[in-house]
Amino acid sequence: MEILRFDVRYALGLFADERVWIAAGNTLWLATLSWLLAGVLGLGMALLKTSRTRLSRGAGAGYVWFFRGVPLLLLIIFIYNAVPQAIPASQGFLSDPFNAGLVALVLSGSAYMAEVYRGGLSAVSPEQRDAGRALGFGAVPLQRFVVLPQAFRVAIPGLGNEYVSNLKNTSLVSVISFVELTLEGQRIYSGNFLILETLSVIGVFYLAMVSLFSGVQAFLEHRLDVRRDRRPPASAPSAVRPVPVTPPLASAKQFGPVVLEARDVRKKLGGRLVLDGVDLAVRRGEVCVLIGPSGSGKSTLLRCLNRLLTTDDGIVLLDGEPFGYRLNGGEPHSEPERRLAARRRRVGMVFQRFELFPYLTALDNVLLAPRHFGTVGGADAVAYGLELLRKVGMADHAHKFPHQLSGGQQQRVAIARALANEPEIVLFDEPTSALDPELVTEVLQVMTTLAAEGLTMVVVSHEMGFARRMADRVLFMDQGRIVEEGPPTQVFEAPENARTRRFLATIGHD
Repeated sequence: MEILRFDVRYALGLFADERVWIAAGNTLWLATLSWLLAGVLGLGMALLKTSRTRLSRGAGAGYVWFFRGVPLLLLIIFIYNAVPQAIPASQGFLSDPFNAGLVALVLSGSAYMAEVYRGGLSAVSPEQRDAGRALGFGAVPLQRFVVLPQAFRVAIPGLGNEYVSNLKNTSLVSVISFVELTLEGQRIYSGNFLILETLSVIGVFYLAMVSLFSGVQAFLEHRLDVRRDRRPPASAPSAVRPVPVTPPLASAKQFGPVVLEARDVRKKLGGRLVLDGVDLAVRRGEVCVLIGPSGSGKSTLLRCLNRLLTTDDGIVLLDGEPFGYRLNGGEPHSEPERRLAARRRRVGMVFQRFELFPYLTALDNVLLAPRHFGTVGGADAVAYGLELLRKVGMADHAHKFPHQLSGGQQQRVAIARALANEPEIVLFDEPTSALDPELVTEVLQVMTTLAAEGLTMVVVSHEMGFARRMADRVLFMDQGRIVEEGPPTQVFEAPENARTRRFLATIGHD
């Protein structure tokens, strides 16, 4: 039996062959440049496919459908031969095999990378997007600061796979005489017939390039992994600043003019009428607490108040002016997103599940909006952020990431973030319902401090003790309507509505 012969000396000698190194450089440059350009174009196509407008979605979907469906080899041949004939102005550029191969790889690769990005974009929850919108971010800042940083982290493995595939796909460009590794290998072994030795060396070069990129990818994944072992400066347990005095009774407090108002607001979700003609006016310095059974429309009302949800009917006013609307001939019309985002900064929002941005530290979460809007900058920004964190008892944890904090700590950071824009009013959407019982007190204590300092607040809460002690006005909602409202003593001790009495008797209250 004939033994397989392999010329080791010849194979090792190829590693010093200048032709092989030049071809490897050509391959690496074409693969890397086309991958980078395809990444940019693919991101654009992904954003089109996830757009709210039908035309944009159709354009993105059509692009991906076409260039994923056409084989890359046919695309290369078509671009190199047919396009210059159809478009004479392109002859000078596309007559170069490198340029023609680059265009083909970018068009084909971007279609696949668009789907990788789309998976990353889909992984960013609607609640995270709402948190960005509540900070006053318009469409572009929302993508830049909230969506894309999180989507990119999810997409890294898929983008890495696309690079490896792109590196190997450069061999197809040899059909138009671009000298890359496989074509140079064919030229070499066609003269000496040492096919196995030559292709083995070519394979080693490919493995080396893939290994190099895999190392870069692993470093990037590690660098962007916020859950890796980071060792923030040691800190003592943070303490929530106690309330110095008990706030005066509602009857003794002096309120300013109406800050936020809802008039005859109606909203359907999933075909069900969730809000049915709600009227609410909140005065400056007032603390309003919304109570009621689950599904009564409390959280939906809050989202309509800061225009995270649009109303089906009725109107919302901020400082007496339509909020999210422009009156044209007496009829309300939605105002541009840019103007709406700017006005939304005046209405802070604290969410049930905190919705801190996971790739930012506590301090950076607080400073993200003020830095972007230019209200603070440089060393002043850090001092400002630390002061806000100190206000909620979290200054010692400023450099920790959300996953390093307890639920109560995260919610306190979320409160500081909502205060960073210096809003006129802050909406709290069940801020303690996602917390363990022992963590509820620390959040309520912060809210009590803010109420004592005169912050205007609308709070959706199931904490009856907090509502009774801190509210200036309690509003009971049922089936999308406010069926009873008044001072806490009246609502809790002598409710006039039978539904209110049944609710309070069922849950009990302090």
